[in-house]
Amino acid sequence: MKKLRQPIIWPILIILALLFAAYAAYLSIKTSSRGGKLSPGIRALMNEPGYKQASWGLLAVDRRNGKMIADFNSEKLFVPASTTKLFTVAAALHVLGKDHLFKTPVYQLGSIDKNGALYGDLVLVASGDITLGGRRNPDGTMAYTSMDHTDANSINGATLTPTKPLAGLDNLARQVADTGIKRIRGEIIIDARIFPQGQPTNSDADYVLSPIMINDNLIDFIIKPTEPGNPALVVWQPFTEFYDFDVLVNTVAPGKSSQIIITSPEKRTIQVRGQIAADQAQLVRTYQVKDPTAYGRALFIEALEQAGIVVDASLRKNNPTIRLPDKEKYAELKKIAEYTSLPFSEYAKMILKVSHNPGADTLLYLIANKQEKKSFADGLAIEKEFLSQAKVDLKAVFLGDGQGGVREDLISPKAAVELLRYMAKRPDFETYHLALPILGVDGSLASMARPNSPVRGKVQAKTGTTILFIPMNETPFLLSKGLAGYLTTKKGREVAFAFYVNNVNMSQAKNFDDILDFVTRAGTDLGKICEAIYLEN
Repeated sequence: MKKLRQPIIWPILIILALLFAAYAAYLSIKTSSRGGKLSPGIRALMNEPGYKQASWGLLAVDRRNGKMIADFNSEKLFVPASTTKLFTVAAALHVLGKDHLFKTPVYQLGSIDKNGALYGDLVLVASGDITLGGRRNPDGTMAYTSMDHTDANSINGATLTPTKPLAGLDNLARQVADTGIKRIRGEIIIDARIFPQGQPTNSDADYVLSPIMINDNLIDFIIKPTEPGNPALVVWQPFTEFYDFDVLVNTVAPGKSSQIIITSPEKRTIQVRGQIAADQAQLVRTYQVKDPTAYGRALFIEALEQAGIVVDASLRKNNPTIRLPDKEKYAELKKIAEYTSLPFSEYAKMILKVSHNPGADTLLYLIANKQEKKSFADGLAIEKEFLSQAKVDLKAVFLGDGQGGVREDLISPKAAVELLRYMAKRPDFETYHLALPILGVDGSLASMARPNSPVRGKVQAKTGTTILFIPMNETPFLLSKGLAGYLTTKKGREVAFAFYVNNVNMSQAKNFDDILDFVTRAGTDLGKICEAIYLEN
């Protein structure tokens, strides 16, 4: 009996052995490909001397079928920098919807006499509108520039949009005046209870998160040189009497360095000091408002006065929140004005195009509020739920904020591509896709392509940059440069990709221009990887 069975067993064992060997070979190929399926050109770029100590992570796939195109360390974790915003905006599109509108109402407390005097308070209820009309173009789009004023203090070349930063407040003030109110005997109050005002989780951030945001809660200083030895021309916006302005900037000889320092030595005083070279183009520098609700209240009072209304309330006092009605009472109060925003699709575009940090962080509060929650942590938890639904590997995504500025932020290229492929299948993909900067054309990618680059205009992606200063070595350090998004290859293939280079030693950088050169070169090299994939596929 045993002799009869032996001829049957051996063929089965041989077949099983062959199948196991084939499966082992498959696993080996799979692991090997994830370790480094790259073209020689990409590998040569990664091995350049400037990246000797750096870590690379790359993944590019056909966004329709998922077939791998390029891969290197795609399952390892990298500091994502501002590519984090891809995750934040995607979650906000999911929770809020592309057509979501922010509505900012004004309520009347008290009665109006026959002379138009309101004996009571006026309450503006902040909705978390990130721009409150300050970037609204006449054609219903949102204004942005390739170098936003939110980055003006760190990088030269920031430009301002041609829009009016107080447009939303002015609109509300005119609506109030149209009701016949000529004088307000009571208080002007900002209700900012939709989420708590405070510092973001990134301790290095120079902004305050607040439900009311006017001109990004910045005061812009536009500084132009005159003749050497003479004071420079300095103007600012929004102009307000909420602060006293102490400005002294001198024009120095051509070729000298331009240095501007803006401080607040006293609570309601802004001091501007420094020098600007005679051959320097105009500079934009900003002051970050420390108490957005008190500031917003003052600007609203001034807007009401511009609309012809006499306001008895003091301009410079703090926001009198103690006088706010219970939230449930608003249903019984008279709403006399309301400002309606552009659709959220325009906010998504502005945040991604210019890499708007306060806006991205604010989104976490807004998605929490949409689900009747309130905290920053609630927003992150909701984002996590969304990523789970999107089948993004949660073991490869670690986030501590919305903008990509905290040390907790870690993402694998594979997780980023999983998100990008998921978004490409959604009905609102066009909104997401159009919101991304275009390589060599606009937003933060406007200057990231070589003049003759074949991928100029063919890559829609989010960039990210994180620079540290290492005290012991007294040297700058490029912690992260990233690029993630979509490109269309020469043959028309649709690609989703995520590229990161972390830990680039910049000890050879001796000044600010050298640092910019390092960062620009890293960005251009990521663009070259896009070029290689474009040409080879």
